[in-house]
Amino acid sequence: MKNRILLIFFSLFVVSSACAQQDSLAEQCAVVPDTIVFCRPDSVLIVHSDSILSIVVNGNQGNPGYVYERSLAIADTSSTTMKSESIKQSNIFSFGYDGGLFDFGKVSRKKGAAINFSLLQSLEMGLTVPFSCPSGMQTRLFRSNEVRLNCLTLSVWPYKKKWGVSIDCGVSYNRYFMKKNAFTCDANHFVSITSMPEGVKEAESCMGFLRADLKVLYHYTVHREVDLAGGIMLSWCADKFGNTTSTVWRDADGKEQSELFKINPERVMTSFRLECLLCEVFRIYANVSPKSPFKLGTGPQFGTVSLGIGFRL
Repeated sequence: MKNRILLIFFSLFVVSSACAQQDSLAEQCAVVPDTIVFCRPDSVLIVHSDSILSIVVNGNQGNPGYVYERSLAIADTSSTTMKSESIKQSNIFSFGYDGGLFDFGKVSRKKGAAINFSLLQSLEMGLTVPFSCPSGMQTRLFRSNEVRLNCLTLSVWPYKKKWGVSIDCGVSYNRYFMKKNAFTCDANHFVSITSMPEGVKEAESCMGFLRADLKVLYHYTVHREVDLAGGIMLSWCADKFGNTTSTVWRDADGKEQSELFKINPERVMTSFRLECLLCEVFRIYANVSPKSPFKLGTGPQFGTVSLGIGFRL
């Protein structure tokens, strides 16, 4: 009889404990309504990478066709994460605005391929050094310079972000300063180099070119945000618009004199370009143009090397 009474009390104790645990679980679910509980799933798949943590659960108790997908896009190395529902690998391209003077956001290349565009992205300044110059053309090294504005840039970075291609449209202005001699122009706008007359002091001659540029580069990511790029740049000169030669000097009486001529350079020029982009803030570039800015017989024949730096706007 005593054994039966003990067995009854033990059974009541087990039943009451189970009910208490069930009530506690119900209270927790009531406090956290977004909690999802999986009971006896058929399979659980967890995929972790540097930027995405994905969880896929197949099956639930009483529902073998149940499927749950969840992805967490890791924003940085801290514990803060950005949640997004069901990120599919089929979304291989993302489109967006990638910086520039009017910055409305950037598209990360870490999630997959990206097609980005920029307006007024960077400003470049550099020194120009002519080579293979004719006799009498003695340019001033630190006075000969160029300025270029990147107006519109379109870049494509395929998946894994190691390499990409960019197309850039811009406007540039090149100046060549010469000492002792002067650039002169005849009625046909042909440019020649002449000596300054006797008694002339403080003479300086300048030749300038205004061009529209199209730059096509192949990029390769070396380390994180360090990219190396190489390609070609095509330049177009308008007919005598913005292309001039000017000479300023002081005569024997000390009066300042000047001459200005419009020139007609080669319409299309091709140059080779190398760039190193550092931290998406500034770039170092070298531009080599073996072709003269004038056709043979219309001006001095020389090539140009440009070295400079560009800053992100």
